[in-house]
Amino acid sequence: MSPAEVVVALVVVAAGACVQGAAGFGQSIVAAPLLLLIDERLVPGPLLVAAMAITGLTVWRERRHVDLGGFRWAFTGRIPGMIVGALALAALSSRGLGVTLAVIVLGAVAVSTLGVTVRRTPATSIAAGFASGFGATTTSIGGPPMALLYQDASGPSLRGTLAGFFAVGNLLSMVTLTVVGELGSWELFTGLLFVPAVFAGFRLSVLVTPVLDRGYTRPVVLTVSVAGALGVLLRALS
Repeated sequence: MSPAEVVVALVVVAAGACVQGAAGFGQSIVAAPLLLLIDERLVPGPLLVAAMAITGLTVWRERRHVDLGGFRWAFTGRIPGMIVGALALAALSSRGLGVTLAVIVLGAVAVSTLGVTVRRTPATSIAAGFASGFGATTTSIGGPPMALLYQDASGPSLRGTLAGFFAVGNLLSMVTLTVVGELGSWELFTGLLFVPAVFAGFRLSVLVTPVLDRGYTRPVVLTVSVAGALGVLLRALS
């Protein structure tokens, strides 16, 4: 990468970290498409390293508000979701999977805008975790299902719970990529170079969260979910 591309990549990562630190998810939605334009090697490996940094910072900041029960049930669903997603990738077209996931997320957002919310139970938490694992594996976008489940939670609870969920999920993904040879020394070193940008984005999110916690968390969750779904849809149809 040229020096200019490095600077742009750092700004993109900082912006994604700010969104995730404030809304609880969204770094991949913001950063992945732009990083792919700069250098395809930046996704998923280096971006996952950066994601570990922002999720770790967020879960520490909101540690008193993590919904441990919901986290456990959701992660119970994530692992089979990842497995089914991997099998689906091998058997089905990525285009069809992307369109299907995007339509499901857009439908869920549409229902939410009508005032219908899904009650958090073990069953719905497992389902959201499954959908998140499936989406993360097939399209790299796994945030919206969990975010939609927690859209009516307090800002700190949403951010803390999602950060813990994604931190463990990202760690599993990094281990998997290492085993298959997709996360080597170059990806790890590049990801570590992104960490200062993550800290900058996280500091900015600290300024944004008090505003969101005045009742704007849910609209932001819905907006970022729509953006992610549309991004997946456009990528699948292009």
